[in-house]
Amino acid sequence: MQKGNDENLHIGHRKRLRQLSANVGLDKMPEHQALELLLSFVIYRKDTNPIAHELINKFGSLSNVFGASITELKKIKGVGEAAACFINLCSQIPLIYKKSQNSAKPILNTIRKAIDYFKLNINISSTEKLYLAYLNGKGELIKTESFGIGNMDSVTVDTKELIAGVLTVPTAGVIACHTHPHSSPTPSINDIKFTKQFLLSLNAIGVPLLDHIILSTVGEFSFATAGQIESFKQEFAALLENVKFVSAPQLIYKGEES
Repeated sequence: MQKGNDENLHIGHRKRLRQLSANVGLDKMPEHQALELLLSFVIYRKDTNPIAHELINKFGSLSNVFGASITELKKIKGVGEAAACFINLCSQIPLIYKKSQNSAKPILNTIRKAIDYFKLNINISSTEKLYLAYLNGKGELIKTESFGIGNMDSVTVDTKELIAGVLTVPTAGVIACHTHPHSSPTPSINDIKFTKQFLLSLNAIGVPLLDHIILSTVGEFSFATAGQIESFKQEFAALLENVKFVSAPQLIYKGEES
């Protein structure tokens, strides 16, 4: 009878852990509880709480547990071949998830989605870099390219090279993004000059510049959010006769989430 009561107690405890993860999220749970819950899916007839504690005590943190080899994990009492393989596989899930995300076509039809995409997919390294994202009429990403030679506080780009690259892609709109690795994301005078020149050059080949995003380690800036893309268009329209700016009728790029 005692054995049955123990099993019922474990089942009830595991159910409470599952409910907790559903209510607050696995990432909000203490590391030992998160690991205890994960182990419960592969270790059926044992209390996984002491095993989870022992693993974290041994390796120092949950991330170190996930980074341990199968051989190292099997040295912990209660961790067999299946549990060790399961823990090892857990560490690979984020990589698989990211690969799956990248294999699908991201939809960058809002400023927030575009900023988040660049944050996830480019590195803010020690030198400035410029990237162009090409979108189709549905706002789906066609591809991203990097351009220019960067140093600590600037990046040198040839507008002719950019336009030549754009002409090879059947794009409905372009988003530019560059990094400020050693300063705030506030645009410099050169950033503003480049944005104006690129806007005009793209317009000449019938492609709209949707945004120019600047990312740094301390924040982000969007010319579209600041209203400067539209402001530049109005400025040019007032100065240049017969200038008309192209748009992509099917492509919606806006500030709010859709």
